[in-house]
Amino acid sequence: MDRKLAACVNIVGPVQSIFLWKGEVQDSKETLLLIKTTEDRFPEIRDILRAQHSYELPEIISIRIADGLPEYLAWMGER
Repeated sequence: MDRKLAACVNIVGPVQSIFLWKGEVQDSKETLLLIKTTEDRFPEIRDILRAQHSYELPEIISIRIADGLPEYLAWMGER
């Protein structure tokens, strides 16, 4: 919390994930994190998640916000 990298984190799960990994179909229970942050803070969050994740290749992606409630976007930027 001290780094203030995210304005909000939603923890969703467990979710069922089915994916192909190393030639085999995997069926796993996972937890989905939706991390609301700014573009400039993403690299540090990505590096922290990568270092602490148990998967060899975790799904860590960034989705740009095209639009949103201006007050909410401003609040996110303050964090």
